[in-house]
Amino acid sequence: ALHELEAAAGEAREAFRRGDTAAATRALGRVLAIDPRHPVAGELNAALNQHFRAQAEEARARMARARGEAEQARARSIEEFPQAARIADGADELLRKGQFAEATQRFLEAGDAFDRARRAAEVAAAVAAANAARAQTVQSLPSARPSAPTSAAPSLAPPSQAPSLPPAGHPLSVPVAVPPAAAPGPESSVRHVIADYARAIETHDVALFKTIKPDLSAEDEKRLQEAFKAIQSQQVGITIDAVEIDGAQAMVRVSRRDTINGKPQRPQQQTFRLAQKGGAWSIQSIGQ
Repeated sequence: ALHELEAAAGEAREAFRRGDTAAATRALGRVLAIDPRHPVAGELNAALNQHFRAQAEEARARMARARGEAEQARARSIEEFPQAARIADGADELLRKGQFAEATQRFLEAGDAFDRARRAAEVAAAVAAANAARAQTVQSLPSARPSAPTSAAPSLAPPSQAPSLPPAGHPLSVPVAVPPAAAPGPESSVRHVIADYARAIETHDVALFKTIKPDLSAEDEKRLQEAFKAIQSQQVGITIDAVEIDGAQAMVRVSRRDTINGKPQRPQQQTFRLAQKGGAWSIQSIGQ
């Protein structure tokens, strides 16, 4: 990305020097899309301002989409959301004044900030789900039953004596075998995965997250790490409403309510889909 950025910046400068404003505008647009604060923006913004009207409108539309997605993810309580809103307001003012190049730059900054707020809210919601799942798992564990006391083995009578028999009317006591503890069933294993999912998000443990969602892409992993950095504090609340298991497939329906940076979020419903492979369960998808 850095190589692409510097190549576009050099192309913008060269095109401007030879008087090709259209090419310079296109190259500068690519620079702003990667790094709105690049020095070349300050060098060429004023000279190319009138050529940026279309780019400004396009950047504003992209920012509006990013804001809508952030609001849908309930990101208003994330610190970066109000910051992004202030940048967007400033960009609108620049657009009204006809400062199209600078407005484009600010709209792109605002869109990036709204994206970061959305990702942080998504991770925060996942953390909330995980905490509740963990609590539900603990509550669902059966209490241990005390094992029956085992009586001492009867001592053998000396060879010269016959074994003594109990008086008539008293039954013989026979030791009762205690059955071995049953292995955890699939539902218990599925609940454990949901609990690990929560713990991974709360502790910002990407490695643990990847063990219960092994298909996590490199891009999603990067977003997850960025979201972990953006969240100051989060409490996750999940109540498991239903667990449905069909062979090697499972579906878990949960009710969820998070608290992000001390602010309670609205409750929501989520569905986790899991699959079993090689004896281990893992999360395949998370949806509404």
